[in-house]
Amino acid sequence: MDNMTVVYADIMILTSTAMLFASYLTAALIHNIGIRVARILVISFILSVISTIVILYLGFMANPVTAVLLLSAGTALCFGKMTLKKNITYSLTALASAILAGGVRLAIGSFPWVIPVTLMYIGIFIFIKQIRSAAIQHQRLCPIILYRGDTKVSLTALIDTGNELSYRGERVIIAEKKAVAPLYENPGEDLRLIPYKSIGNNTGVLIGIKCDGAWIDNIKKDTVIVAAVDTSLGRGVYNALIDPETEVI
Repeated sequence: MDNMTVVYADIMILTSTAMLFASYLTAALIHNIGIRVARILVISFILSVISTIVILYLGFMANPVTAVLLLSAGTALCFGKMTLKKNITYSLTALASAILAGGVRLAIGSFPWVIPVTLMYIGIFIFIKQIRSAAIQHQRLCPIILYRGDTKVSLTALIDTGNELSYRGERVIIAEKKAVAPLYENPGEDLRLIPYKSIGNNTGVLIGIKCDGAWIDNIKKDTVIVAAVDTSLGRGVYNALIDPETEVI
């Protein structure tokens, strides 16, 4: 009896919730994903309850594979529908931050290591943020000229691999509404209702318009579709988003 270890489920759940919350929040910050903190907290708590049940009552399932599957499921629940590649990327980021946080927690048991390990964690986090900021600053921009009838507008577009918006198999250029407003005058039969999904919104619709053509990075394209959004995209640096496939096709 003296060697018996007492495990408190509520402590495990709270500790696991805090760890998962910090991990998913870190992933959201690093990858610049807009998400409500309350959503991350709720999902972290649910996953913590499940993992605690697995550890305490289903010990045969407590293995690295189960842990990875739970982490991946949590990523999908936190950040919404995404490609497998993005799920893996976000999950690995969350896992890396969890490992770092776990190192800090273990270091607390040995006081001399608390400060250096904590500083290392902060340093790595800042380093990752700096790399991401530098990558954003060096992302490629390209000029776009859209024309419809006698109307012509010029845009500066960010080549965004995350822009997967399409209409009937054709990639769609996303642009700030004020920048492409002239194209929407006298739309006739050229208007297009383009369904889309985003985090927290599974039934969105954008109003697009078919243009007679475009010059994209000095390459002529025929009959492109542009969708207008009300938000500011690039804070004055760029005012449109374009998929790499749209640029080269």
